[in-house]
Amino acid sequence: MKKTRFDQNLWGLKQFNEIGYDKVQRKLFIFYFSGKVLEFQQVKEEDIFAFITSPDKEDLVEHSFKKCFPFIQHQSLTTLSS
Repeated sequence: MKKTRFDQNLWGLKQFNEIGYDKVQRKLFIFYFSGKVLEFQQVKEEDIFAFITSPDKEDLVEHSFKKCFPFIQHQSLTTLSS
């Protein structure tokens, strides 16, 4: 998994600033400041590029990704599936 960290101030992020993407398994992980992790499945690379370039990443997650992709909400890093 490759991780990316965003400049919180530049992007106006309040809930998270780090994501991870597993290209082979097509999984997107969003690491929230609260400790929870959202694991989205069946995410294509072009969706990752759309996410990275989106000016409102948090809105995109809530109103698009959660509706378009199956996901698991983990309470912490220790409950991530392999």
